[in-house]
Amino acid sequence: MKLRSGLALFRHHRHLTARLAARLGRSEAEDLASEAVLRGLARPAPDGRLAPWIETIFRNLLVDRGRRRARRGDDVPLRDGVTTTGANPEETTLARERARAIAAAMPTMPAE
Repeated sequence: MKLRSGLALFRHHRHLTARLAARLGRSEAEDLASEAVLRGLARPAPDGRLAPWIETIFRNLLVDRGRRRARRGDDVPLRDGVTTTGANPEETTLARERARAIAAAMPTMPAE
């Protein structure tokens, strides 16, 4: 995808925001997308392809955000929807196992 016009750039920003709005919240997803676009425009891609460059910056910002949250001990979302404080791998594994056990038990519970 080539981003030559302002409209194409806006659409790309909107696409990035929509991809992570459910996971991060709309405001935070917009902030990350805006930061990625600004950084991409400030330092153009070495090969001149802006869209993949902005995608890379966006992905790196997302990884950095996760690392900062893990260092501070904030809740870190896991792939299966469980959150953990990121204290150690054992706690992460236990949180995942607990989530799987709950998910397996849910269908056997009577409806109210």
